[in-house]
Amino acid sequence: PLLPSRGRRMSRSTNAPPLPMRRRRVAVIQAAVRGYLGRERTERKGRKRKVTKEGLEREIVEAEEKYVQNLKILQQQFKEPIKNHFDSKRKYDPQDFEKIFNNLDSILQLHDSVLEELHSGDMNGWKGPEGKSPAAVLAKYSHMFKIYSHYLIHYDTAVDLLHKYKKNHKSFRKMLEKCRWDTPRGEMKMRRMYQDITSYMIMPCQRIPRYELLLSGLKKNSWPEQDPDSYRLIVEAHARVKAVAHQNDTTQRITENLQYIRDLQERIKGLPISLFSSSRYFLHEGSMRLSIPINAGGIEGGGDSHSAYACTCRVWLFTDLMIWADDSDEYRGSADLGGVMVSQLTELDNTFKILFPKFWHRPYSGGSSPKKAGAVVSWRSPFARGSRSSRSKQERAPFGKDVTVVAEAPNKRETDEWISRIRRGVFDLEEHRSSLERARMRSPVSKSSSTRSEAPSILSNSAKSMDASS
Repeated sequence: PLLPSRGRRMSRSTNAPPLPMRRRRVAVIQAAVRGYLGRERTERKGRKRKVTKEGLEREIVEAEEKYVQNLKILQQQFKEPIKNHFDSKRKYDPQDFEKIFNNLDSILQLHDSVLEELHSGDMNGWKGPEGKSPAAVLAKYSHMFKIYSHYLIHYDTAVDLLHKYKKNHKSFRKMLEKCRWDTPRGEMKMRRMYQDITSYMIMPCQRIPRYELLLSGLKKNSWPEQDPDSYRLIVEAHARVKAVAHQNDTTQRITENLQYIRDLQERIKGLPISLFSSSRYFLHEGSMRLSIPINAGGIEGGGDSHSAYACTCRVWLFTDLMIWADDSDEYRGSADLGGVMVSQLTELDNTFKILFPKFWHRPYSGGSSPKKAGAVVSWRSPFARGSRSSRSKQERAPFGKDVTVVAEAPNKRETDEWISRIRRGVFDLEEHRSSLERARMRSPVSKSSSTRSEAPSILSNSAKSMDASS
């Protein structure tokens, strides 16, 4: 580098002397080479993205062809023979056949139309009107993909029915095995063996997520600067298909939650409350050992306030409620999650404390109760129907308030899971109830009418709410 003169101090940025002619030429050549290499790198990336994009568009068409072909195999090789078999057997329920295949015909008809438009666009190289590219076709039919929700809801039921008929009917098993073999039309043609029927039935469950994955790849390998119209269609199609996939998943989760709650309602014996609620969702299930204090809600005894007895229970946690039962699925108690506080005793221990503002437990009856420090004398259900005098007794033995229960999980991992789920459920419940309260305050309904229409709490401490629950 050129140095300034000894008697004069110069700034490199402003007062630096000009470079020699040779070095200026070298700098110009270096800038030209760097610009050429940068443009070449950008063009190479563009060509690579273009090839990847064309491959993904081709994959969409080929996957659609394969999918329609598999749906036709399911309809022709399995559905029609099974229908004939059901018609020939009087002991088979015709409604089970409808539950097995659901709306398969509607799905096949929809994808026949999708494939037809994809083929028409492919013949023109996807250069024609706006509605002929694969992304535009999927965006056009995205609102019709909601019919998959019906199939997803009844898919588990369909698979269970197939397993039931295969297990209980030998002729049904032989018929399904016969359906897997194709009938040759000529002597030289080899027989073709198809997959099992369940392999074809699960394909509609995977179709919408496959669309979302392919469109995400198209979006990643498209440049809005090169083709803004095509990029806009791809973004729109991806957003629509993603929304439909999310809606289908939500519908399926809600249905599975209702099915689980219905099975649990029938499973627990002596359950005095209804588990069905529009805002109740199942969170967690497991076995725990609960140390419940004497004189808590529903327990009457002669022990002091520090006496307690332990019982091993099966516990179910919901978004607003916790219930538990014994080993024989006999209902033992429940608690509201509103205002619940949970804390771990020690970091290396499997026990933790739960403070329930509203708590009720049903002890063991008679001599079968585990006697400890204070024997349980009597028990009266606050949900039981009775005269006015019996309800007054219930008021004297109401739900427990601010009851601290010590719970012990099988291991440390399960302990952390319970603590996390309970805290998350309490937080969501408080948010839900506060939003309902704000909506009630903003509504023009009078206070008296809102009080009459408000549903009574499951774990209320007043006689009026007990009458409503009973």
